[in-house]
Amino acid sequence: MNAILDEAVELDRATEMIYAMLDVYQQLVPILITPLGMGALSQCVQMLAHPDNTGDQDIRRAAQLVVAHSQDNIAGINDVIREIKELDRVTPLILAVLNLYRELVPVLATPIGLASLTQTVLDLAVKENAVQ
Repeated sequence: MNAILDEAVELDRATEMIYAMLDVYQQLVPILITPLGMGALSQCVQMLAHPDNTGDQDIRRAAQLVVAHSQDNIAGINDVIREIKELDRVTPLILAVLNLYRELVPVLATPIGLASLTQTVLDLAVKENAVQ
């Protein structure tokens, strides 16, 4: 993962990597947890994203990305990305997105969760290639 992250940052493709990660999680998480769990997860992410959250600011920004992405709010996503670039926090933000999902959706780390993650990435890659 570190090599992929380093390459994305070095090639100035971190924004694309962030969008891809958010797309994968948006497809996968609803498959792994119940609708009630999705509601609770959404509420938790919104609380973490709140501007008054004085905790870990990388996690706050990661939560803001997740909220904006779930609402198809491109301007909101771009605002966070602009902020992290200005603060030189691109790598910490990417890691915060991964950590946010790892903490909030621990089933992702199970064998079934990892297999589902792999399959979701492959499915999205096939769709992307079909469009090109």
